Amino acid sequence: EVYSVCLFKENMKIGRWGCDVYGFGKDETGAFPEKYRYTGDKVATDGDCEKIFANHKAAGYFCGKEDRAYCDGDEGAPFTCDDGGEYGSLYGIVARKESACTKKKNIFVK
Repeated sequence: EVYSVCLFKENMKIGRWGCDVYGFGKDETGAFPEKYRYTGDKVATDGDCEKIFANHKAAGYFCGKEDRAYCDGDEGAPFTCDDGGEYGSLYGIVARKESACTKKKNIFVK
């Protein structure tokens, strides 16, 4: 099933359920999945993000808080967050991926 999401409004707060990233990126074996996969993540504080990715805020980026594997094919995948609505809202998209599916913090575009 496919669901629509709303665009995240500047004054909205991320709800208690956090965020998810959905994508068709390669799995750990290097194969593309037949169905999309998803993983949970959270938005890191600006201070924590700045330690990992210098000047991220000036460029309009934000960081995920968790170490997750985003792989080839996940670029542009939606980063949706619980906003208290039925399906959540689009908060950003995957901006960077690792070719080797290594678990690490990632950076997203707002």
